Amino acid sequence: MPCHREDILAAASQHQVPVFLVEPTERYSSGIRITFDELDAFRELVTHLIEHHHVTKFACIAGFRGNPASETREMIFRDVLKDTALHLMKNGLATAIFMRSQQRR
Repeated sequence: MPCHREDILAAASQHQVPVFLVEPTERYSSGIRITFDELDAFRELVTHLIEHHHVTKFACIAGFRGNPASETREMIFRDVLKDTALHLMKNGLATAIFMRSQQRR
């Protein structure tokens, strides 16, 4: 018999066991929701590389098209370059295509 998430939450609550939901994609009736704000950290990282290490040429692999986090990283990267008056090099930004590797026999 399959175990449903709400059943797990109810059982944990009944036994006073805390449940942590890391980056949940759905809303649940209980549990402690934990999310991460990696985007501010990414902005700070790119800015730090420019301002403190004087990096002027980047190769950024933002992730794959259609992924909201990947597209936001690309937007942040472009914004920081614009804010610091740096220009994006030709071929300096790439998106990734993730493929499942074939298993070896």
